[in-house]
Amino acid sequence: MLDSPTATKPDTTNLLALFESREERVFANRVDTAEAVPAEQFDMWQHCAAGIAELGRPGPLNAPFRGTMTNYFTSSIGYVQHTIHDHCHMDRTQKIIDTQEVELLAVQLRLSGQEVQHNLKADQLFSPGDIRIADLSQPLFSENPAYDNIGILVTKKELLDRLPRLDKLHGFTMQAGPMTNILKTHMQSVMAEMPGLSQLDAEKVASVTIEMLSAALLGIEAPHILESESMSGPVLRSVRICIENNLHKPGLNPDSIARMVGVSRTKLFQVCKPYGSPMELLHYRRMRRATELMKSEPSITISEVSFAVGYENRETFSRIFRREFGFSARDFLQSYRLNTPQ
Repeated sequence: MLDSPTATKPDTTNLLALFESREERVFANRVDTAEAVPAEQFDMWQHCAAGIAELGRPGPLNAPFRGTMTNYFTSSIGYVQHTIHDHCHMDRTQKIIDTQEVELLAVQLRLSGQEVQHNLKADQLFSPGDIRIADLSQPLFSENPAYDNIGILVTKKELLDRLPRLDKLHGFTMQAGPMTNILKTHMQSVMAEMPGLSQLDAEKVASVTIEMLSAALLGIEAPHILESESMSGPVLRSVRICIENNLHKPGLNPDSIARMVGVSRTKLFQVCKPYGSPMELLHYRRMRRATELMKSEPSITISEVSFAVGYENRETFSRIFRREFGFSARDFLQSYRLNTPQ
């Protein structure tokens, strides 16, 4: 069921486990219940959903069940396509959420199939042509006779710099319009082209996807959804500015950040929770600055990049870069050197 030319095959088909794995990057995860005997097909589908949601269906659980999924993963984006041909419901309960503690948004495009019920505040049922956003840190119930979805799984930290109050997006259906239509086309095109992309190219496409998703969300006709309503928004912005202005300093740490921003250490960890911790936010911003430097200055050395973004030890920088992106800084830099006219 797994096809991974560039990575060691994992022991599970759990979608969130694959996405959260920091060692497994761009590979394809494919499942087709037709590979199981009819009496075990729904059990196979339930296994794929382990950690994501509890699944149920009308009638006997050992009746035939047809479902397929194909997922592609980069360091920041999961591109997914799920198709079921038989009635099924999914329930992402608070118990599952408390166990997983993931900070992911699922941006789903419904290609076919009409949802019959859900537990979201909005009255609108998920219909063909809709793009709906689900916050996987919040409960979700959805029942469908059959459907075909493609979607994007994106970590909240990838969007926080652009879009505050992401918690307001749970269950939101994006209004029809030019930017929404462009996003739909992009999602479908990427899913079609992903099998032929190299690992590095897939990472570049992921950056474009994040920019397009951000632009589409900023263009929605309900801007109040993204407005900050608490002190956490301004504090987080101050933290990010502090980090951006000081990330070249090797001694930057939670204590110094809290002191410069003027908040307690407890408050700092609280506002940085979507990133995991203040240090994870710092590493995240340093890695993004490093890739920017290598793109703009292909002649730069790894040691120079490491020093420029605050790492005194080149080995530490290289280890964190590989953990973040799934490939080496040297390979990334070489890809830009090869594409730069001499």
